[in-house]
Amino acid sequence: MTKSSETTLGNPVRPGGRLKNMALFLASPFIGLYYAVLLPGKLIQLAKAEFQGTPASPKTADHK
Repeated sequence: MTKSSETTLGNPVRPGGRLKNMALFLASPFIGLYYAVLLPGKLIQLAKAEFQGTPASPKTADHK
C-alpha cells in the first residue's frame, strides 16, 4: 500500500479522525433529511410572521 502525499508531508493522521469521518458520513443522510423536513416549515413560519407584521398600507404623517 502506498502512502498519500498528505500523510508524508507532515500532516499526521489523527487517531480519531478516521472514526469521526466515518460517523459523519453515516449520519449525513439523517442530517440532510432533518434540514429537508424542517427548513420549509421554518421558512413558511417566517413568511407568515413577516406578512402579519407588516400593515397592508402603511400610513405616514402626511395622511391623517
